[in-house]
Amino acid sequence: MSKKLNRIKRTSLDIWSKPSYSKSIIENIKHMKRCIKWSNQRVRRGYCDSDVWDMFGFLQKLIPDMLQTLKDTRHGSPGYLGKTYTNENGIIVNDTCHGEWDKILDKMIFFMERN
Repeated sequence: MSKKLNRIKRTSLDIWSKPSYSKSIIENIKHMKRCIKWSNQRVRRGYCDSDVWDMFGFLQKLIPDMLQTLKDTRHGSPGYLGKTYTNENGIIVNDTCHGEWDKILDKMIFFMERN
């Protein structure tokens, strides 16, 4: 993922970003108060009211990053993927499940980013 795309994704989850500050000072102060409230909610609950109002957009931006983190920090793969065989030491081995799991995660990431 390019740095520019990663930066765009991160800023899209930023509740402090606002398209324009050309409104009155009173409107800017109200917006800052809402941002502080939403920041506190994200710390306490993990999501804020603005995320609930735009749940689809919030999850659409969040899930691909979560899937990429799962792929990068994987500690295992589903055992039913790939082919299981017994090696020369008599140990049951499944080497192909990791590759198949990576392909599945790549497809999920691809389709979540395109919607």
